[in-house]
Amino acid sequence: MRHVITKEQAEELISLIPDIMEQIGKSDLSPEEYRAELSTHDCRDLVELTAQIYEKKKQGVKAFILFIESERCTELWFLYH
Repeated sequence: MRHVITKEQAEELISLIPDIMEQIGKSDLSPEEYRAELSTHDCRDLVELTAQIYEKKKQGVKAFILFIESERCTELWFLYH
Protein backbone atom coordinates (compact mmCIF):
# COMPACT_ATOMS: atom_id res chain seq x y z
CA MET A 1 0.00 0.00 0.00
CA ARG A 2 1.38 3.41 -0.92
CA HIS A 3 1.37 6.49 1.26
CA VAL A 4 -0.96 9.42 0.66
CA ILE A 5 0.70 12.15 -1.40
CA THR A 6 0.73 15.81 -0.43
CA LYS A 7 -1.22 18.51 -2.22
CA GLU A 8 2.02 19.79 -3.77
CA GLN A 9 2.91 16.33 -5.04
CA ALA A 10 -0.58 15.95 -6.51
CA GLU A 11 -0.33 19.32 -8.25
CA GLU A 12 3.08 18.40 -9.65
CA LEU A 13 1.70 15.08 -10.90
CA ILE A 14 -1.24 16.84 -12.55
CA SER A 15 1.14 19.26 -14.27
CA LEU A 16 3.03 16.27 -15.73
CA ILE A 17 -0.05 14.69 -17.34
CA PRO A 18 0.32 16.48 -20.73
CA ASP A 19 3.93 15.24 -20.99
CA ILE A 20 2.88 11.74 -19.96
CA MET A 21 0.09 11.71 -22.56
CA GLU A 22 2.56 12.85 -25.23
CA GLN A 23 4.90 9.94 -24.48
CA ILE A 24 2.22 7.25 -24.38
CA GLY A 25 2.31 6.35 -28.06
CA LYS A 26 6.07 5.87 -27.96
CA SER A 27 6.06 2.82 -25.71
CA ASP A 28 4.16 -0.42 -25.68
CA LEU A 29 4.47 -2.43 -22.49
CA SER A 30 4.32 -6.18 -22.19
CA PRO A 31 2.02 -7.72 -19.55
CA GLU A 32 5.06 -8.31 -17.33
CA GLU A 33 6.05 -4.65 -17.62
CA TYR A 34 2.47 -3.60 -16.74
CA ARG A 35 2.62 -5.75 -13.61
CA ALA A 36 6.05 -4.41 -12.66
CA GLU A 37 4.96 -0.78 -13.01
CA LEU A 38 1.73 -1.47 -11.14
CA SER A 39 3.61 -3.04 -8.25
CA THR A 40 5.81 0.03 -7.73
CA HIS A 41 2.83 1.94 -6.31
CA ASP A 42 4.43 5.09 -7.75
CA CYS A 43 1.79 7.67 -8.66
CA ARG A 44 3.52 8.68 -11.89
CA ASP A 45 3.71 5.03 -12.98
CA LEU A 46 0.02 4.60 -12.18
CA VAL A 47 -0.89 7.69 -14.22
CA GLU A 48 1.20 6.38 -17.11
CA LEU A 49 -0.50 2.99 -16.96
CA THR A 50 -3.93 4.60 -16.82
CA ALA A 51 -3.08 6.80 -19.81
CA GLN A 52 -1.77 3.83 -21.79
CA ILE A 53 -4.90 1.81 -21.13
CA TYR A 54 -7.07 4.81 -22.08
CA GLU A 55 -5.17 5.31 -25.36
CA LYS A 56 -5.31 1.61 -26.25
CA LYS A 57 -9.05 1.52 -25.67
CA LYS A 58 -9.50 4.72 -27.67
CA GLN A 59 -7.47 3.25 -30.56
CA GLY A 60 -9.50 0.05 -30.36
CA VAL A 61 -12.73 2.01 -30.64
CA LYS A 62 -11.37 3.97 -33.61
CA ALA A 63 -10.32 0.75 -35.34
CA PHE A 64 -13.73 -0.79 -34.68
CA ILE A 65 -15.51 2.28 -36.09
CA LEU A 66 -13.30 2.21 -39.20
CA PHE A 67 -14.05 -1.49 -39.63
CA ILE A 68 -17.79 -0.93 -39.33
CA GLU A 69 -17.65 1.98 -41.76
CA SER A 70 -15.66 -0.06 -44.28
CA GLU A 71 -18.14 -2.93 -43.92
CA ARG A 72 -21.04 -0.52 -44.54
CA CYS A 73 -19.33 0.88 -47.63
CA THR A 74 -18.79 -2.65 -48.93
CA GLU A 75 -22.43 -3.56 -48.27
CA LEU A 76 -23.65 -0.38 -49.98
CA TRP A 77 -21.38 -1.00 -52.96
CA PHE A 78 -22.81 -4.51 -53.39
CA LEU A 79 -26.37 -3.20 -53.07
CA TYR A 80 -25.95 -0.68 -55.86
CA HIS A 81 -23.68 -2.60 -58.27
